Parts: sequence; C-alpha cells; structure tokens
Amino acid sequence: MKTISYLFKVYRKTCLILLFSVVSTALFAQNIGINTTGATPSQNAILDLSTGNTHNMGLLIPRVVLGASLNTYSPPMAYASTGKDSGMMVYNWVATNQPIGYYWWSGTTWVSVSAAATPAWNLTGNAGTTPGTNYAGTSDANDFVIKTNATERMRILSTGNAGINTAPIATQMLTVAQTSSSNIAIMGENTAAAGTDNGIGVYGVSSQAYVAGPKNGYGVVALNNNANGTGLYAAGNNLGINAAIYTPGAGATFAGALGAMGYSPYNNGAGLWGENTGTSGWGVYGEATGTTSVGVVGVGDNATALLFPSGAGGSFSATAAGAFGTASNATGIGVVGLGNGLVGGTNPAVGSGGAFTGSSIGAYGFASTAGSGIGVEGMGNNLGGGTVLAVGSGGAFNGTSVGAFGYATTAASGTGIVGVGNNDGSIYTLATGSGGAFTGTNVGVYGTTTGASFGGANTGLMGTGTDGVMAYGSTYGVMAESPVGAIQCYNTSTGNYVYVDYYNGITNYKIAGTSPGTVSMSVQDTKGNYVVMHAPETPECYFEDYGEGQLTNGKAHIDLDPTVAKNICVNGKHPLRVFIQLEGNCKGVYVTNKSANGFDVVELDGGTSGTSFEYHIIANEADAIMPSGQTAKFADLRLEPAPKDMGNASQLILQPNSLKPTTSQNIPVSALPAEKSTILKGLVTKDEGAAK
Repeated sequence: MKTISYLFKVYRKTCLILLFSVVSTALFAQNIGINTTGATPSQNAILDLSTGNTHNMGLLIPRVVLGASLNTYSPPMAYASTGKDSGMMVYNWVATNQPIGYYWWSGTTWVSVSAAATPAWNLTGNAGTTPGTNYAGTSDANDFVIKTNATERMRILSTGNAGINTAPIATQMLTVAQTSSSNIAIMGENTAAAGTDNGIGVYGVSSQAYVAGPKNGYGVVALNNNANGTGLYAAGNNLGINAAIYTPGAGATFAGALGAMGYSPYNNGAGLWGENTGTSGWGVYGEATGTTSVGVVGVGDNATALLFPSGAGGSFSATAAGAFGTASNATGIGVVGLGNGLVGGTNPAVGSGGAFTGSSIGAYGFASTAGSGIGVEGMGNNLGGGTVLAVGSGGAFNGTSVGAFGYATTAASGTGIVGVGNNDGSIYTLATGSGGAFTGTNVGVYGTTTGASFGGANTGLMGTGTDGVMAYGSTYGVMAESPVGAIQCYNTSTGNYVYVDYYNGITNYKIAGTSPGTVSMSVQDTKGNYVVMHAPETPECYFEDYGEGQLTNGKAHIDLDPTVAKNICVNGKHPLRVFIQLEGNCKGVYVTNKSANGFDVVELDGGTSGTSFEYHIIANEADAIMPSGQTAKFADLRLEPAPKDMGNASQLILQPNSLKPTTSQNIPVSALPAEKSTILKGLVTKDEGAAK
C-alpha cells in the first residue's frame, strides 16, 4: 500500500516536470504567469496569460451544454454547487436548450454575459430599439431634466406636465416662458406653397364636450396679464406685427383685408362669438369711419350681402332672418330700434322680443325668401330659442309675457309694428293707424309665448277692445289648434267657461261648459221673428235612431243601420234601449234578442197579426280611436266631472291695463366711448308697394 502511494506521488511530480518543460512558467510570489517566453507575470494579477504571449494565443473557456433550466448547476457541472462556485464561467456551445454564449453562475442561476450588459443611449444614436420598451427618461417618480451649458432648459414632471424655460405648472401640460421682450415664446410657421396644402402655423384641438358653465375645453387660449394687454394678435396680408393695436387692450386684435373671419359648418354653430359680462361693455363692437360705410356687416344662410347705401351701424342679410336679437334679463328686450331722429324709445316693463319706436312706423322688416322668409324676428325674457312659421311671416316675436311690442308716436296714423313676409310686394296698414300691421302670403300675424307669468295663461295673440279680436277669412274666420282645447270662451257676466274641441285625456268633447248652460239654435216663427230651440242634454253619452217595421204572423226582426251598429256599445252593462209605437190593433208586443246589430218584436199571447209599428232606439256611444291614434272614452261616461278652468281667461280680459308701456326712456349715449357719442341721423326708409 505504501508502495502504491509512493508511486502516485512520483507520477505527479513527473507530470509537473513534463508540463513545465512544455510551457515556460514564471512564478513571482503568489502570482502565476503562463506564457511562451518565461516573462514575469503582472504583480496585480493572480494569473497572467498575456505577458510574454508572443504567439497571441487566447484562453479557451470550458465548453458545456446547459440544460433546459438555467437554475440547474449540475449537470452540466460534475458536482453540486457550493458557495465557492459563484462566478464560475462556462461557454454554452450548443443551442439545444439555451442560446450559444458565455454564462456565469450567480449562486442560484446561470446568467448570460450578453444579457447582463446594461444598454445605453449612444452619442451618435442607437439602432434596433423597440418603441414602448426602450425610452429616454426615468423609471421612477423623479423629474426628467434637459440642460444646455449646464443650465436647465426643460423639465418634465413625473405627472407628464412640462415646462420650457420655466417650472412646469400642475394644471398645464406644457408651459413655455420667454423673458426677453424681443423674442417669441412659441412660433408656428408653415411654408407650403400656395395651393399645395392648407398650411397651418399653429393648430390646437380640444375634444372636451360643451357643458353649461365656465369649465369647457378650448383648442387655443390666449391671455395677457397686463391691464392694457391684448391676449391674441393676428395679422394677415403681410401686415406684420403691431399693424393695428387697440390702446386699452383687447382679448384679440386682428388686422388684414378681413380683420377677422369666423367659419362654422354646424346648424347651430357661430362663426364669431362675442361676450361681455360687464355692466356697460360690448360683446362685439364695430366701427366704420367713412361717411357711407357700415360698422358691422352680417350675412347668413349663404345669402348675398346687401349694404345700406347711406351707411349704417350694422347691415345684416339672410334668406330667413336678417337680424336676430336676444336679451338675457327676465325683463330684457331682444332688439331696440329708434327711427326718425328719436333719441328715446318706449319699452314694455315686462320685456319683449323687440321694441321699436318711430314717428310713422315703429318697426319695418323685409325678408326676400318667398317660401319661408320672416320680416322681423325677436326673442326676449331670456328665451333660449323661439318659434317661427316654416312658411314664413311678416314678423315672429317670442317672449314669456309679450311676444312683440311696438310703439308709434303719431296719434292720427301711427302703426306700432309693420312686418312683411314671403317676399310680398305690398304693405297694408290702416289709414287711422294701429298697434301692428303685418302682411304675409300665408300668415299675416303669428305669435307665441312660452311662459305663464301674465294672468296665469300663455297667450300667443291677444286683443282688447269693444270687439277683442275680429277675424275674417275667405275660408275660415278663425283656425284654432291645441292639444287640450282648440278654443276657450269666457263670459264675464256669468263666469262661465265653454271649450270647443276639448280633450281631457280620456274623452273628446266637441263642446263642453264649466257651469249650467244649453246648446241652442234659432229658427223663425210664423211672424218671421227668430226664436230659440234647445238641444236635449243627458247624463250619459247616447246615440239615437228611429225607424219603422211590420209584424208578419206576429213577429218581426229589425236590423240596425250598420253605421249606427259600428259606433254603439251594447253589452250587459250597456243594454240596447228600444221603444215601440204600434200603429194598429193587436194583442200588444214585446222586444227580445237585443244586440248591437238588431232586435226582435213579438206579439203577445201568440198573436199572428201584421200590425205596423215605429221604433226608437237609444244606445251608449262606443269608445273611439281619434285621428291622432288616442282612444276617447264614451261608453262609461255618466255625470263625469266638468272641465276645469284651463286658462284664467277672465284675468286677461278684465285687466287690459297690464299691457300699458313704461314711460318713454332716452337711450344713454354716454354708454359709448367719448369719441363715439354721436347721435345717428338720416336713416332712409322705403315702402315697396302702395300702402292700403
């Protein structure tokens, strides 16, 4: 045994001698160098394979085949991992289970050397990046800062808010600051050739939907914090900066052949919108300094712009409504107009769609579209929308209490309001004057109200006088339409209401009254005098019919008229009532087999006579389907409640003084800027057609 151990030691020494004879090895202290020249190894390396390596040979790392799991140390290694194996390096040279490459043991798993390298952004750029995976920035909640010349130029907060040359603001996604008076904070420029594209310098979009209130989305907002500053300045036609500046400052200043142009493709859109919340400001202000120029020109409905030849404060053209005005105050007036050199007008205290004052004609409007033109349209009392006739009219005014108000100061012949619609060439007025004179091809006057503030009733058109309203028509004197009652009549002596074509939601009544009365007519007596005849009244709703028949061998069957049978209700609750009047001698008769289609008449005691007779039937009216598709109930009616007072008509008729205008008021011209305080004169009007 000792011999074998000795021989093994001799064998190891022999192998070492042979090894050192092949490779010159230099030993220095605890450093080992393996090379071909015997050069001394570096004293900083425990193993030096480079110094003296004149043949440029490399180091071949042990080659293994890693398993399917990188967490498995053995195999490929011969023995299980110990704490001394961390940092063990191998080369996986077969791609059966893992990619080919160098791997090192971390103590728990094999780590790819290439995967462990940390990528970086290169000064000359990177290739092969993956959007969404690779990015420049921070992976924690710290800000991202960009500097030039060691000075911060831009900062992006972890919330995404960014600031350039200034600290980001939490409520603004991007804040750009420019402290130099000669520089521009943001400039947008588009150099596309004319006709090649719709070039846009700056474009802003907000997708926030509109809701009532101050918080709404805006594509672009311009603010100037200086008391006399201008928020937005835009110049066209190559006018440059500061071509036109409003001295007191403005929300926006525009300069160009068209100073400002607004466009909206929507049905209810606005090309330009102006608003002022002050007590004496202007939402939109237009000024023209020429002797025949126009301060503001408005064109709607794709119409052709028509200008007043002698100049005007405003000129508005449209195919439907040339001018439209609204007042947001509860007693506001949509449009106020003064003519004939007047400096003060008369306005209703309750507000109105329009208030116009003139010596001869209070108001005049003309619309050129024959099919649907409206001469004048106005809304008051903070109405958000008005009602007009689709076929056009001389005037259409809306107010919660008074639809339209006009006042003429000439007592003998003044007309409060004159309106012409449907391109009618004639103007009709009363020679003695009137409150209003309107002309239209289809409708002369149209009025509507949306509130119930006057007398508790909504009145589209109202008249007071010896005859409150007089109507004449070649077909109908009065046409009335309503979902409740077409016409309401009130008698001031009896306090009685009568409704025509009244519907209470259950039953439709041709005529219904709220107190005792009778349905009557007049006929001539033998002397030619008219006397009254009265219609019978019943507690239920009945249909009646009359006829005659004759017994045959003591029996007769009567078939009701099919139209009558179709419109009556006959059942156990609603029997057919038959009354027989004999016209000859017999034993008497009785009625049997009654139905909605007919009945039988049989002689008593088996009689066989052929006596003639008259009959009278009464049956409850059947429920019916109205033209609107609603069902009107009739069969079960019996002493149902009377209609309620629907409109307090008595208050309207007994209080005509409620419509008196307020005291004449002078329009305060001092509300205009000092240089604009000029009373406009010389307004020329023209009647197109003879007044009749």
